[in-house]
Amino acid sequence: MPFWRGDVTKEGYRKKGVATAIIREAEKLASDRGCTHIGLEVSSKDNPEARRLYEHLGYIDWGYGEFQISWEYHDKHGTSTRSDIVIFMQKPLVY
Repeated sequence: MPFWRGDVTKEGYRKKGVATAIIREAEKLASDRGCTHIGLEVSSKDNPEARRLYEHLGYIDWGYGEFQISWEYHDKHGTSTRSDIVIFMQKPLVY
């Protein structure tokens, strides 16, 4: 059974350091490739735990407000489209 279901980490897998390790590795890879900043989107209303994690890791709100994103995904039931209202968070990379 996967630990992640499209947009939600299952309860038993939370707060074990996995997300922090993945984010730190993404930051390192970006820095190794010469990037000076990194960013991500987080649901503005439905995911306060994720936002707290990102803030703890040094990400800040970009300051331009919320915006809507939409994406298409494919699973065993076919193709679906979802959307969410998000904010963009970013941080400088210093490695």
